[in-house]
Amino acid sequence: MKIRYIGSGANPASYQEYPVTGVNALWQPEQVSDVSDARANALVATGGFVYDDDGSVWSAQRTSHAAEHVALGISARAGKNTLYLAGDSMAGNGLVSTGSPVNFLNRSSEGWFTWLDASLGAPFYMVGCLAAGGKTTSDMMSEQIPTIVSSGVGYCAFSIGINDINVSLASGETTAANIILIVQKLMVSGITPIWGTLFPMTYDSVVTPKIIKCNDILRRFAQQNPCGLFFDAFSFLVDPSNSQNNSRGASYNYDSPAYLHPNNAGALLLGRWAASKLGNGILKTDAVQCGNEDVTYATTSNLLSNPAFTGVGGTVSANCTGTMPTGWVIDWATRTGTASAAAAVVNVTDSVTGLAIGQAIQITISGSAAANDVIRVYQSDTQNATLRTSLSGGNAVQAEGVFTVATGANISQIAMRVQTNTNETTWFGVNGQTAVSLPATIPAMTMRTAPLTVLGSTVATQARYDFRVTFNGVGTGSVITLYSPRVRKVS
Repeated sequence: MKIRYIGSGANPASYQEYPVTGVNALWQPEQVSDVSDARANALVATGGFVYDDDGSVWSAQRTSHAAEHVALGISARAGKNTLYLAGDSMAGNGLVSTGSPVNFLNRSSEGWFTWLDASLGAPFYMVGCLAAGGKTTSDMMSEQIPTIVSSGVGYCAFSIGINDINVSLASGETTAANIILIVQKLMVSGITPIWGTLFPMTYDSVVTPKIIKCNDILRRFAQQNPCGLFFDAFSFLVDPSNSQNNSRGASYNYDSPAYLHPNNAGALLLGRWAASKLGNGILKTDAVQCGNEDVTYATTSNLLSNPAFTGVGGTVSANCTGTMPTGWVIDWATRTGTASAAAAVVNVTDSVTGLAIGQAIQITISGSAAANDVIRVYQSDTQNATLRTSLSGGNAVQAEGVFTVATGANISQIAMRVQTNTNETTWFGVNGQTAVSLPATIPAMTMRTAPLTVLGSTVATQARYDFRVTFNGVGTGSVITLYSPRVRKVS
């Protein structure tokens, strides 16, 4: 572990791993977890110096209780739920952007963090994503860590290391050591890492043993040391019936034949599983729409009308039945099969008190949906003109909503977006790769898009909030609910 130097002399010329030799006798190297705020501050008060391993001077204001928090594995920025995504393509699938300036953002369905966040009620505010395909631990240290540390975020969720082994041909031991160094650097900087073991893949006589070795070292490190929030992704994604530690294959991974990257179903299940392991270590705050916080009362905080789904004046389109709340539309955006969708407004019930805490649009599918059929619930500027006229070039917007699935059949995508102008969209949950069917039962997932800046210099030409469910086969009996929708004007 890196160290702090405590003493009354000048800054040592070099910083080395603990233990240290050859340092001026006036200086004492100490483990970070052994340095108390009181001791450091007392030394500073008497004219001494305390230096972090990166050479920066101790600041009581900047690192108050930092040592104690690091010792407990808790960030000094605990309670600050801002976050960067970092690492390689395993994390990079969590946020995809195109255009310059950006006109398309997608929190992809193949991103494990997409679903970890959604499973916890979307507590995180994602500042950005630095992760990119092909990156190694060295790349992350030199290219990504400086930006993350200087940003002031409270968390960093990352996946890294597989390219060290696959591309750079590093050993499992070297790869693990570098990952541990990344974890320690984040923690010393007051950032809580959210990280895990390397993912399994199709058996390779050289690569697989290195992955296993690396993961064993990481598990033991996490067991014995402050490590932030650690989850064993390998143990969940590996095929338990396979003697060679293969991943679960095409049912849960999209890249054949390596079967390394989770597909939409694999990422959703991994995110839910990781949330069950880590959830108690994350401050979760309620942030979704409640009551009837519509554009009449909430102005910029919700540009939608009737988000509480009251009334019966909505639009029920062809091959749909039932009742829609005022200001909302249900239709088949695409329909080549013979399916029908029945809409109803139902209560959302709190599981603890039994009280109704809101209303949801419930959609029940009958008949035979065909591959790529899409049922949609939306509100556009036709139903709510203010949704468009409230937005001009330079404004930033994001969308939210909560969904559940019961008795789902052949559902391959559940997505939500806010669109501005003709070709500017920020999505949650769009498939970026070949998709498979999602689980039949999905508990409440809180969707939140990344903020998107409206382009141009005038009022937006159009605006729309969409919730879409895509089928890859017969969807008879699927029950999908949507509630707490919001389009927030961030700036």
